[in-house]
Amino acid sequence: MARFIASTKQVVCISTSLLLFIGCNLALASTEKNVNQLQKQLIELRTTVDEKSEELSLLRQENKQKRKFMLSQISEMESSIAHKSIVIAKIDNKLKKNKAFFETTKSDDLLADDLEKAISELSAYVSSSLPFKTQDRLTALDEMHRQLVSKAVSSPRLANKLWAFVEDEIILTKGNGIYRQIINLDHEQKLVDVARVGMMMLYYRDGAGNVGMAKKQGTDNEKWRFVSLNGKAQIHQIHSLFDSFQKQVRFGEFSLPNALSSSVVTRGL
Repeated sequence: MARFIASTKQVVCISTSLLLFIGCNLALASTEKNVNQLQKQLIELRTTVDEKSEELSLLRQENKQKRKFMLSQISEMESSIAHKSIVIAKIDNKLKKNKAFFETTKSDDLLADDLEKAISELSAYVSSSLPFKTQDRLTALDEMHRQLVSKAVSSPRLANKLWAFVEDEIILTKGNGIYRQIINLDHEQKLVDVARVGMMMLYYRDGAGNVGMAKKQGTDNEKWRFVSLNGKAQIHQIHSLFDSFQKQVRFGEFSLPNALSSSVVTRGL
């Protein structure tokens, strides 16, 4: 009986141990499963954090570029405002000088005499200068003379218009470019492209690719007329000039036919 009881106790102990072992294994398995789930969630969270971090970095970079662009725009606007302020100040100063000049002028008749003389001198200059849109420039002077004689415009206002004309003439001496104008070639009116080099030289090119230049003629070299050019070197030089101007290349050194002689002049523009 005592042996049976002892055996029963041993069985109970063994069963209890087995239950504890199984329970531990189940607990370990559950814990391992939870750890795996946590690891998976942690990986997902890390991925999400990395993605958000990259998005944030891109947003920061984009905002940095926008801020840089806005600062650049602000700088340009400030520069433009400063420039316009200078222009306004110059205009205001010019108006004050003109007002002072007009106030000291005793009579419009005296000013009108000076204007008529100035218009006459400018007309003579335009007629003898490089034949660039000569008729248009002379027409502008003729209109001012008509307004002066008819008194359609007051002398002070005409003085301003005449001074603006003089400023335009000065600008012509400093610039280069390609224009369209009608020229007299071999006693025929022809619409061509012209390349103007300041107010020193004027070259033309027609639609067929023929080229030429304005050249002074006569014993005193006082009159200009357009002549065609046939030399290969000169044709190449003029085509190169036109092509450069069309590509907005207007500064540099160009070899060009000389309008004052038969030689070639190398001119820096």
